[in-house]
Amino acid sequence: MKNFTKEIIFIFITFGFSWIVWLPLVINHNFGTDYPTLPYAHFLGAFGPLFGAICMSFLQKDFNIATKFKFSLPLRAYFWGILSPVLLAFAGYIIFSATNGQLMSLSGLGQNEFINSSNFFIILMIWIFTFGLGEEAGWRGYLLPSLYKKLKPNLAFLTVGVIWILWHILVFLYHPPYIAMLGPALLGWAFSILCGSFFLGWLAKISNWSIIPVILWHGIFNTFTSSTYSDGLIPGIMSTFVIIFAILIPIFLKNDLLVKKAKIN
Repeated sequence: MKNFTKEIIFIFITFGFSWIVWLPLVINHNFGTDYPTLPYAHFLGAFGPLFGAICMSFLQKDFNIATKFKFSLPLRAYFWGILSPVLLAFAGYIIFSATNGQLMSLSGLGQNEFINSSNFFIILMIWIFTFGLGEEAGWRGYLLPSLYKKLKPNLAFLTVGVIWILWHILVFLYHPPYIAMLGPALLGWAFSILCGSFFLGWLAKISNWSIIPVILWHGIFNTFTSSTYSDGLIPGIMSTFVIIFAILIPIFLKNDLLVKKAKIN
């Protein structure tokens, strides 16, 4: 019988960090209170998975999160990590402009209620170094490789996806865009997260388990999909492409998922 004690410890640490940071936001939003919150608490909570991975580096002798930051990677890893989300956003821009008969204004690119900046580079760096680094260091840096040694690839991707969904629960209790999804839209969001888990899991695998490409992809994707300017269309279009690709991975790229357990570190 497989032992998942280490993974469970990681999950408790990760959820504990993020939910403690986000809990005051939930209370203030739902009860009209004004409890003090940490500066940029929404973004700070994203470091829960990273914190979990760092803790496991101390608790687990055969794991060190620092080894996941490898830059010497296959060229296609950087293509999918950097160019693919940009191309997806561009496709969304073209579809939006064609549908509405006019070019979409890019003046608010990357901006939302949590970011007090109009500088696109600053906004991009915020997303990359918070939800990009903060999440991927844990989900694809620790949890997925650990499960990959014990489960079949598709089941490992699915398991990470479900845990990833549950981690977001408190965000649905204070963040308006997430609250607006409560209802039928929640099923679509959850399905897109599961597909994202398959896609990012595949990307981490072809990157020799380096998390650099998935950090970049996640940060760039969030920059476009979390923008108030997109009015929901760009996120929908980008997520649709991710879903399609995730479905195709087990069919056409199944050889990429094969790996000798000894190579996972």
